Amino acid sequence: SETIGYIPWAIGIGLLDKESLQNMACSPQSKIAPKSLFQSHANKFKGFLAGQHLEYLSDELNLTFNIAKVLAVKEHILKIEILNEKDERRCILISAGSRKIFPMGWAASNSINLKVPSSLEKYFEN
Repeated sequence: SETIGYIPWAIGIGLLDKESLQNMACSPQSKIAPKSLFQSHANKFKGFLAGQHLEYLSDELNLTFNIAKVLAVKEHILKIEILNEKDERRCILISAGSRKIFPMGWAASNSINLKVPSSLEKYFEN
């Protein structure tokens, strides 16, 4: 799965702090799964760049899409900032292969409303 990663890999690219391992709820006898169990996705999803905007499916039941901005790209993991219609922001990590992210314009081309933050309404047609 592209949403499960090898702990040393996550530490190496800055997605996980080594110190946070101290706070994980696991047995002292637990061992880190070997790298051989994980597929490499480093070159699988190309083309994402920090600063790009995309549409994020925030509610599958109600087909609610919000604007999101790519803040960082770490191999196949994107750090995105999701903007809701009230200009509230939240950051998440998501796989570049997720079925919850779409290019800008996808919702409109499929007759689905995009929830636009009030600060960006002037850039969108009604």
